[in-house]
Amino acid sequence: DSVYGLAGLNALFMFIGTWRYTWRVCSVYCTFFVCLFQFIVLCVVGSLLFTKYNAICARSLFNTA
Repeated sequence: DSVYGLAGLNALFMFIGTWRYTWRVCSVYCTFFVCLFQFIVLCVVGSLLFTKYNAICARSLFNTA
């Protein structure tokens, strides 16, 4: 959820940046930060899919007799 909050904050910076150039500059930096943060979250979630804990949890998703 924090990724969506950061993207929303960036959208707010872009909107205010229509009238104030300092907010536009802040939006550029915020865009780089949000992209980097999203990439890190994507890598962490992808690596956590192959942990031993997830293998135990995945078995509970199948139908049992």
